[in-house]
Amino acid sequence: RYLHENIVIYAQKLTNLLPSPLNYATFVNSGSEANEFALRVSTSYHTPKRKHIIAFEHGYHGNTSSCINVSHYKLIDQPSKPLQVP
Repeated sequence: RYLHENIVIYAQKLTNLLPSPLNYATFVNSGSEANEFALRVSTSYHTPKRKHIIAFEHGYHGNTSSCINVSHYKLIDQPSKPLQVP
């Protein structure tokens, strides 16, 4: 593990303030990863009761596949084509 001691202390302080179902912390590298994680946690918790995700229109949510699917801006508009090597 690549954990800094201060991060562990911060996570313990943070989780001590939270109620039981939320008493854990996950540190990620970017906003895309944070949104991806939030989408996975929320869909695994609420599925199959809730099937919709609210996202900002014209909002950027990240470059991961799940984030692109909920984002207004589609980075890939067409199916991928095989790589052509000259």
